[in-house]
Amino acid sequence: MADGQRSEQERTEAPTARRREQSRSEGQVARSAELTAAASLLGGAALLASGGAREFARLIESTLHMSASAISSDPMTLMGAVAMLRALTMRFTSTLLPFGGALAAIIVLVHLAQTRGVISMKPLLPKFSNLNPLQGVQRLLQPEALWTLAKSILKLSVLGLVAWRSLDQTRPELAVLSGASPAQVLQVAGHALMRVMMSCGLAYLVLAAADYGIQWWKHERGLRMSRDEIVRENREAEGDPMVRARMQSVARARARQHMLHAVRTADVVVVNPVHIAVALSYDPDEAPAPLVVAMGQRKLAVRIKEIALKANVPVVENVAVARALFATARVGRMVPPVLFGAIAEILAFVYRKRLAAGGALPGLDRSIR
Repeated sequence: MADGQRSEQERTEAPTARRREQSRSEGQVARSAELTAAASLLGGAALLASGGAREFARLIESTLHMSASAISSDPMTLMGAVAMLRALTMRFTSTLLPFGGALAAIIVLVHLAQTRGVISMKPLLPKFSNLNPLQGVQRLLQPEALWTLAKSILKLSVLGLVAWRSLDQTRPELAVLSGASPAQVLQVAGHALMRVMMSCGLAYLVLAAADYGIQWWKHERGLRMSRDEIVRENREAEGDPMVRARMQSVARARARQHMLHAVRTADVVVVNPVHIAVALSYDPDEAPAPLVVAMGQRKLAVRIKEIALKANVPVVENVAVARALFATARVGRMVPPVLFGAIAEILAFVYRKRLAAGGALPGLDRSIR
């Protein structure tokens, strides 16, 4: 009990959208069986008032008439009995089926309105814990069972009082039925039944609305989460931070390896002698301006220069341009327009040296490198 109270006290945070969706998928939503029962009672009263009582009176009257005819007539043959039973069955079916269908539709609509369209079979699945007699006894001793008992006593008391007062109001009508015909008796009885059902239904609806409010409050309280649960859920949704960091590290390593491999295809590497190195490639058939294929500082800059020297890629020292490229350019994109002039001078210097050595300009045969 102490652990349960401590767990309840730790759940101080509002439920997340994921927690609510999981609860809905399991069929755990705020609903009140009392509200469904009250709606059924009111729906039945409304159906009786809209013509159901008259149809039931006709059904009972025709049944009594057929029974009386069968008793007063000569001994009934088997075929006659079968015909009478068939007629009674058809009469009962034609009367009760529409009434039952309309009542079932009311129950379904009220249930869907409470659950906001949630339909789940999970609450109906058998649970082994429900078969444990010890747990059953424990549930009887819990506050929830006592609340259910108190609620039932209150419901029966209120509905019993309302039904008695409603019947008491129809006493004058019932008192004159001693000499009335069966049709009149059925009519008065149907009217009294509708009055009782309507009065009890309205009183029951008030109790059911209060019960639904309590069930909604308990449901919301049960959905509350502790801070640890929220952290755990975020971790499951976004992934373990250590795993995510490791994956990001692997992705960065692969990107850096790909970038260093691209240094071999560069036309020039612009450096700040020690700290910065930016590799540029220019092919007018691929892009209208030079592309940054690699860039780094400190140890990575040293590595870029080493690869460039091994691949015979020209390394040009220009502190201002190297710093400007590192601050404004991005790997895989063209150099900023403000640096076109400075980059053009560097490339012109490199191309003059290449032509002097018998090389080719960009856009021509680049396979000589």
